[in-house]
Amino acid sequence: MAMVSGIMRLRVPTRWQIHTGFWVFVLILYTLFFAQGVDRFWNMFVFVALLMPVIIGASYFVNYYLVPAYLLKGRYTSFVVYFLYTLLAAVFMESFIAMGIFLLLADLDIQRISAEAINVRFVLAALLMVILLGLAVKMLAYWRQSREDFERMRREKLEAELMSLRAQLRPHFLFNTLNNLYCLAIEKSDQTPRAILALSELLDAVLHGSEHNLVPLSRELKLVDHYIELELLRCGDRVSVSREVSGSGDRLVPPLFILTLMENAFKHGAGSGGGPHLIGLKVQDVEHTISITVRNTVNFHEKAESRGVGLRNIREQLLLLFPGRHSFEVEEGPDYFQVQLSLVV
Repeated sequence: MAMVSGIMRLRVPTRWQIHTGFWVFVLILYTLFFAQGVDRFWNMFVFVALLMPVIIGASYFVNYYLVPAYLLKGRYTSFVVYFLYTLLAAVFMESFIAMGIFLLLADLDIQRISAEAINVRFVLAALLMVILLGLAVKMLAYWRQSREDFERMRREKLEAELMSLRAQLRPHFLFNTLNNLYCLAIEKSDQTPRAILALSELLDAVLHGSEHNLVPLSRELKLVDHYIELELLRCGDRVSVSREVSGSGDRLVPPLFILTLMENAFKHGAGSGGGPHLIGLKVQDVEHTISITVRNTVNFHEKAESRGVGLRNIREQLLLLFPGRHSFEVEEGPDYFQVQLSLVV
């Protein structure tokens, strides 16, 4: 395998090899173009080879100076003016070289030189063809690089926004969970050690398991199970939780989404006092759609405005991760609150 990979690396042409191959191709093309009907092909080959420095210099001057200095900066008039100057200067230099060497190559016999070789219009057309070809390749490479840079910056911006949103969720979740643990400690509950263990496993998953944009559904549900266990230790018989999951669990979902919905249900359901309270979680994985429904009972005086950063955070992440491929609906009744989330994956 190492030998094969080494051979593959050797076969990849370098930039220098690509440029050399291109100019060899131009040299041959020019020779064939100017040598029409000429018996002494090699004389014309030498003639064109002597003109190549002018052609190469003009092409590189246009592509590596005029293009970045004027064309890419929107200075189109200046680019056209300097492009024409470069073209005229190159034609003058080619004509000067041609007049200086054609007698030597033709043994002072002008009939043995192709008419195109000393025709300014043909020389100009051939030079323009090569420069424009190089310009087209340069602009294509620039467009491709610009597109790659744009996609890279878009991904980096998306990652930064997601990290910012998740950074908001972590302290929010940690505060609520530690508050629950504090309540158990105040009551000197025998369940406190068990709650600390559950909290440890939960925090490990939250702090180290949410680094990816998407995680397996089964992993997210396991995290939710830890959270439900922790909350039931605090709430006791005041809360009854139902959990219904269908599907393989192999689908990828955003991390902490279901956990945030369940946290919201416990906080504004069981946390509102009274009881008994019912909290239901239903997850369906059908074809390419994952549907998540979380429903909890609430006291009639509970206000929707008090529902905090969790749901708003989820909405913002959905816009980044699933643009046009999700639905997020909140339904509130006199004694219940329900969130329905659908993801097309």
